[in-house]
Amino acid sequence: IPMANTSIPSYDFLLRGFYSSNRYARKSYNRVSISSPELASVDAEALKKISENLRKLDYDNTETSNGEIIFNNAKAFVETYNNLITSSDACDSDKLNRMMKKLKNYVKENKSSLEEIGITYTSSGKLTLDEDDLKSSSLKKVKNLFSQSGDFSSPIADFSKQIFRITKTVITEAAREKNKDNDTSANPFSNLVQTVNQMDANGIDYLA
Repeated sequence: IPMANTSIPSYDFLLRGFYSSNRYARKSYNRVSISSPELASVDAEALKKISENLRKLDYDNTETSNGEIIFNNAKAFVETYNNLITSSDACDSDKLNRMMKKLKNYVKENKSSLEEIGITYTSSGKLTLDEDDLKSSSLKKVKNLFSQSGDFSSPIADFSKQIFRITKTVITEAAREKNKDNDTSANPFSNLVQTVNQMDANGIDYLA
């Protein structure tokens, strides 16, 4: 990939765009204060945007500024994919786990093509990026993987869309459970009812 110091938008600026629904989630020190389902939702949405953006880039343009753009997008792909692995693993959802397993298996199936441009699939399902290898990769190899003519990024976007929908369901169900608990705790008679029920269950002689 042709590389040079140019005036193109920074890597952080690029991530802000992909994480536009919650820009705090792009920084590791902010992520600790956000719930896992919400993080997984934001990560899935960002990964979908990145995958779609990678398909639209001009891989035939050999200008150094274009190479920088391609590099930043590929780097953002790796970081956001890894974010999604971490956030989804922390969610208690069998349906989400099944979909994430499909995503990991799909990425694993393409590990050879990824390795050709400096991206390695690890046993945890995450990716590692050798930036020097990516920078020295030919545009043709990167194009074969990420562009519209390749078969990799489109399914990633589809998986991300399905994962996003699942996380929204997880968030909704968690909110419903929380509201249910709040309604119970807000009822001044709820503890009394529970106590009476427990007394009745223990066979208290009310006539004594």
